[in-house]
Amino acid sequence: MNNTIPKSLILLTVVMLFLAIAPMPYGYYSLLRTIVTGVSIFGALICHEKAINLTYVFVGIAIAFNPFLKIELTREIWIPIDIATAIFFLYAKHSITSSKN
Repeated sequence: MNNTIPKSLILLTVVMLFLAIAPMPYGYYSLLRTIVTGVSIFGALICHEKAINLTYVFVGIAIAFNPFLKIELTREIWIPIDIATAIFFLYAKHSITSSKN
């Protein structure tokens, strides 16, 4: 198994998180939740396998964004969460690819 998250998938997720700042249709946010959850689960598995200390952050993001048991927050609260998550994904991508395992 390739022990890294594909760069294109990270960039897609980051762009989608930044686009979520703008008013979008409800379906966009549902798709965003699904993609962020999937990427977070994948990231958690990779970090766990490589013993990188970001596993629990990925798990927390997956829980927060999960599309099944939705956490209902206001738009004003979700905007900084989306921005922080996008920045974290960029940081995590760098951390995962630079790890030697």
